[in-house]
Amino acid sequence: MLIHLHFFGFGDPLCRFSLEQRTGLHVEGFRPLLLDELLGWSQRVARHQHWDIEPLQQMVINRWMVQEDQIRGWQKQLTHHPADIELVAGLGSRGDWQGHWNAMLRVS
Repeated sequence: MLIHLHFFGFGDPLCRFSLEQRTGLHVEGFRPLLLDELLGWSQRVARHQHWDIEPLQQMVINRWMVQEDQIRGWQKQLTHHPADIELVAGLGSRGDWQGHWNAMLRVS
């Protein structure tokens, strides 16, 4: 099963909750944005969803490395945002994401 991680951008807990309700994805906010926190969250989701943890953890690490410069920028930006603002990430299977993107196309 292919699992995908996407960083949506900055938002507060209410935005994060609304996004999770609308998309059906697993959504979390990070402040600070740390690889260990991201790995821990993805592992908890994987256990709950009965996903294979090893490939998921490797995907998260690869995404972190590929987006390293952008992540550093987000980490700096978080220091200038109010305390309730987090970087919001979504995690889901290919089907979860397909449902999300199809729903967005219908709304457009």
